[in-house]
Amino acid sequence: MNASPDLNPGGDGRPSPVVVRIYQLAARDDFDRAGFFDLYDHDKVVLGSAAVARTDIAIRPGEQLRFSRELDPKTRDVAVVAAYRDIDAAHWRAVADVSAPGTHALSVELGASAVAISDAYEKPPGYWGKLKKFVKPVWTALGSALSVFPAAAMPNTEMPKMEVPKMER
Repeated sequence: MNASPDLNPGGDGRPSPVVVRIYQLAARDDFDRAGFFDLYDHDKVVLGSAAVARTDIAIRPGEQLRFSRELDPKTRDVAVVAAYRDIDAAHWRAVADVSAPGTHALSVELGASAVAISDAYEKPPGYWGKLKKFVKPVWTALGSALSVFPAAAMPNTEMPKMEVPKMER
């Protein structure tokens, strides 16, 4: 979690800390429809059983926090809410889909009045091997299909040779 040095400015422009809520959600529909104050003041009612877990964090301008959480098996999305001072002008919520199996390395960026979340998703072990089992037969079939065309019918695929000028020191 990275907070901008100009995080959550007040009327005088001075930055200030912000409270951030991180939700593990089984479904995001109610989260997407909720207004800030309904969600912030009554999240248990608004989200109901869709809220699997919640973590509250206060972060200061310019601060960087690293932490690790085990996702509940029911979690499909991780949502972030930032309680900015000027909530009406802020982009106060963001959501990341974490439904794919594997490791999710989420990054939360808190700007002056906007929050964003991204996922540096890591494929589970064996993912590429499974993908190769699908791609190899398709690639082989495609190669066989193209080999039936005579060479004269194929476009010239050779790259023209270019002379590279020598650089002087």
